[in-house]
Amino acid sequence: MRTRSERLAHLPPAAYAEDLPIIRRYWRSEFGRRPPNPTTVVVPGLRAVLAVVVAGAGILVLPRCPAEPALAAGSVETLHSPEVPPLNTVYPATRPDGLGRPAVALVRDRLLSRARSCNTLQVCRPRRPVGRPDTR
Repeated sequence: MRTRSERLAHLPPAAYAEDLPIIRRYWRSEFGRRPPNPTTVVVPGLRAVLAVVVAGAGILVLPRCPAEPALAAGSVETLHSPEVPPLNTVYPATRPDGLGRPAVALVRDRLLSRARSCNTLQVCRPRRPVGRPDTR
């Protein structure tokens, strides 16, 4: 029986950077190695990666929050979710007196709250891969 890593190995990832920061960290955390898959496309930004995957250009590893609308709409589906999410550290910063301003404190609190609920990374693919047989 093939491992989950082997079942994903033939699916090419789309990414926002050549060095595959999110994908590489996810693969190492979940499978103990770099992803073996050649990258299909590199586009600037997570939303652009999601758009090309919805169009059929491979798979992606994305935080749950930006993926949620496409998952809810059925444009992509989750192929793998980790039992323990890989660490994704966020460092909100402001001037030393910034948190004394109510608007800055509100933004900080909302960012921290949203970061806690978005910490799960997902491996997603288009609902119906373009030009590839169904691998379910």
